[in-house]
Amino acid sequence: MKILVATAVIPNKKNKLIKYIENIVENIKVKIPVKIFWLVYQPEHVINQKIKDGEILDIHDFENSIELLEKIKPDCVIANNNSRDTINYSLTIAANYLKIPLVFSYLNDQIAVEKDKSDMTYSKHFMILLRNFFSSKIPTDSKNEKKTLRRGKFFYYKNMFLFKTRKSNGMSNLKATRLFINDLIWHIRYKKPVWNNCGNLNLCSNLSWYEFLIKNGIDSKKITITGSPYWDKIYNKIKLREKQQIQKKDKIRVLIITSPLVEHGFCTKQERENYLTRTFSELVSDEKISFALKIHPTSEDKKFYENFLFNLKINTKIYQKEDFWDIINEYDIVLSIGPSTINTECAYGGIKMILFDGGWNFRKVALVKEAISDEFFIECKKFEEIKKSIFSLYEKDIGISHEVIKAREK
Repeated sequence: MKILVATAVIPNKKNKLIKYIENIVENIKVKIPVKIFWLVYQPEHVINQKIKDGEILDIHDFENSIELLEKIKPDCVIANNNSRDTINYSLTIAANYLKIPLVFSYLNDQIAVEKDKSDMTYSKHFMILLRNFFSSKIPTDSKNEKKTLRRGKFFYYKNMFLFKTRKSNGMSNLKATRLFINDLIWHIRYKKPVWNNCGNLNLCSNLSWYEFLIKNGIDSKKITITGSPYWDKIYNKIKLREKQQIQKKDKIRVLIITSPLVEHGFCTKQERENYLTRTFSELVSDEKISFALKIHPTSEDKKFYENFLFNLKINTKIYQKEDFWDIINEYDIVLSIGPSTINTECAYGGIKMILFDGGWNFRKVALVKEAISDEFFIECKKFEEIKKSIFSLYEKDIGISHEVIKAREK
């Protein structure tokens, strides 16, 4: 069986999408042989190569998605259901045109239905878009890959790829141009995805998603509640950790989880440096606390953190490619300084966490509200209260309540 998936990173970087797809493939392989074709879309060419269970394809080798699918002839395409996601939507159009089975996956565990005070204002959203467009790099770039308007030019390339797919689908030049302009306008205005009913199958992780998709026009016959494949291996690691006895050390060991705030346009480089400097300064001021960093596996630059810590005369570990659940037993508390999937994982696994906001007013991801209610998550909004929060949470005995168990079963 041949499966085609589009990804912004090469498969060895193991972001959430990669783990999600690999867990699906492991289960399918029990029944039949599987080969994954990873369509990598980045500003520069990537090397086409064969890897375990699959092959890496470079998007620049194809004019449009119809040409791609005609050449690869996959048995199915797995895509993100979002009509504003240019590459995935071009695959949606091509799969429908060529009558290739199309499976929609939904990586997020939480549905943001109602607005709350953490929702972004239009002006802030527009500023993020401007920062992103004029950025000299995309989130997955290394420091050496900077180029003028690199991200803006790649944004244009992806929209042109969709434009060419529509044209290859038989759409008139006038209509394709009108939709091209409409996509650009909507990219400036929209905050949430635009759902479509083009998929033959929607892999739905929970009942909340099922109800949400039906409400947004997805045929119930096309939806299957499967649970999230992303959690398969994590669940096993959590269960293994629960059986282990974690020994306390002389110091409180804190693992800091960072977030690609600059890379995704949420703040400037100077704002990030001020944010990190004040956070680290608070921690190093107490000899009873030690800490290490776990940075984003694909969207942050490890070299930046190495140089930044060196300039602050701080010597500590920086994890990036390591799996969170393979290192967490070395730490007593997690300090999250931005929105992260790990926040949900810690809530699920009963890990003590401090949510440090620092004035950004981040949206709370799935299970976080329940973990706060259970008091093994603590919110902290002031730099000078970080240490107090660490000592308070460290001394607290925790247990996962019925409310958290009920929430994670959803």
